[in-house]
Amino acid sequence: MQNDYGIAGQPAPEFRFDEWLANVDADPTNDAGKGLRLADIEEPIIYLYNFQSWCPGCHSHGFPAMAAVKQHLEETGKADQVKFVAIQTVFEGHETNTAEAALESLARHDLTDIALGHDSGEPPTIMADYRTGGTPWTVIIGPGPDRIVLADGFQVDPNAVIGFIDQMLENGNVESPAGARVSEDLHIELGTSFADDVPELQLDFQADVVPDPELVAWNAELASELGLDSNELESDEGVAMLAGNVVPAGASPKAMVYSGHQFGGFSPVLGDGRALLLGEITDPSGQLHDLHLKGSGRTPFSRGGDGKAELGSMLREFVMAEAMHALNISTTRALAVVSTGEQIIRKGPVPGAILSRVASSHIRVGTFEFAARLEDHSVLRRLADHSIQRHYPAAADAESPYLALFEAVADAQAALIADWMLVGFIHGVLNTD
Repeated sequence: MQNDYGIAGQPAPEFRFDEWLANVDADPTNDAGKGLRLADIEEPIIYLYNFQSWCPGCHSHGFPAMAAVKQHLEETGKADQVKFVAIQTVFEGHETNTAEAALESLARHDLTDIALGHDSGEPPTIMADYRTGGTPWTVIIGPGPDRIVLADGFQVDPNAVIGFIDQMLENGNVESPAGARVSEDLHIELGTSFADDVPELQLDFQADVVPDPELVAWNAELASELGLDSNELESDEGVAMLAGNVVPAGASPKAMVYSGHQFGGFSPVLGDGRALLLGEITDPSGQLHDLHLKGSGRTPFSRGGDGKAELGSMLREFVMAEAMHALNISTTRALAVVSTGEQIIRKGPVPGAILSRVASSHIRVGTFEFAARLEDHSVLRRLADHSIQRHYPAAADAESPYLALFEAVADAQAALIADWMLVGFIHGVLNTD
């Protein structure tokens, strides 16, 4: 995906064209007089596919991927949970990419039972609204009133899409992602100030349920600093929370979205591919700290990975994080490592685990880069205001608070990198991780 393409993480725009060719009932009561609208769709997930009849990649990859996902859902009894919509997005070759050719394309791939639209505006409204890079272009749209775009792009791995949809349906993330698996026995309070201030920069999501969580490493000193009850969190219910199997009342886990430069190239949509923000802990001095799970399963930002983590790597991060902290180098802290009872595949089968880590926040330079690309510029301003209040309150009294924030972050990053280099650590994706 190129820099200016895609709108993953943003609400799906309403369809603005009205030429529908198949499997759509004309409704004279809707806002355009006829055709399909997002508000009409009852299925929790929408698989939106943009194509042109003369596009080779549409037939060699896009349509077969869509057909494979559809077939899997039919075979597993989940077909009623996903709405398949194909739209011929004609931005060239109008004399060839006709309505008749669109119908023939669906017949060619045995997809004649899905909704089919034809958008031949100049430019097509779908292409403009969804910032598609051309065709084939696939969009996965999630549930809820905002209908957030969970993923989009040229290349679609049908197995990854199948795994992601199955996870959402099986774990309850479709019906009520923020309200699932609540434990009334846990008394830890997890705040949501970041989510409240900039809801556009995260998605409600739940961790995978793991079969046999067991506490392997516990940082009692850090727990005490945070004002946490070690007895509660070392209990079966506490370990279940640290594994992501349950959440305390009032908590709302989030997968955070951001952009960033990785290894020399800009990626407009990254995000928590195997992590979740459980919420914010307020320590006895009134300072906020994020409680984050790493290795908790796939999210909409997983980009083909399994979302899991291996026990050895999580124990290594636990040790190294605390070592860097002891050397007075700014770092995330490790609260716990929980084994999951799963075997995950790397070079071979290895035991799975989840790391609970703590940070002053998980706001990145890449968070600002993502917010800066949004059409709603208030998101960037609210993110900056939240960052000033949380991390650099003195900047609020400066003549130019946002410039003061920038200068403070630049100084902090320079000092951080210097400290890292003193111990021989080199980071390839600094602004995103």
